[in-house]
Amino acid sequence: MIAYARQNPGKLNYGSSGKGTSNHLFGELFASMANIKLTHIPYKGSGPAINDLVAGMTQLNFAPFPLVLSQIRAGTLKALAVTGANRSPALPNVPTIAESGLPGYEGNGWFGLMAPKGTPSHIIKKLNVQINRILNDPEVRKTLSAEGAIPVGGTAQQAAASVTQGIKKWRALAEQIN
Repeated sequence: MIAYARQNPGKLNYGSSGKGTSNHLFGELFASMANIKLTHIPYKGSGPAINDLVAGMTQLNFAPFPLVLSQIRAGTLKALAVTGANRSPALPNVPTIAESGLPGYEGNGWFGLMAPKGTPSHIIKKLNVQINRILNDPEVRKTLSAEGAIPVGGTAQQAAASVTQGIKKWRALAEQIN
């Protein structure tokens, strides 16, 4: 795909759920690291972007697993690679982008629970204990894993550090692409 994109600059379109979203930035990081030109097509949400991918209106999408896993398993879509640093347990035979020729590529989408600034620390700690308990429940882990999600959990401080690190990483790319 990278060889094709190099020979045909701008001819591969990739859809995203909108300008500045994680899947938009994952695509821009990919293009930058591969030294290729992709045409970004921003949509108003992931649903329309995935629909146009299935219909062949776009050729690529850096889509969240839960939105495309059933189409991949059914053969409607083909997973070329995963954006994370490790292969997904949901699709263990699909390599990472780093394994596929772009060492160092990593883009992880994640969900977190946030609380308003000023929430008392004892409330944060109480919520954190319960959330981690739930994320470690075998049935919850099984259900999330079946959808391609990898439950992590951790402390509020670890979550804050992850957010700070993410802002630093993606800010430079966002400024580069305006």
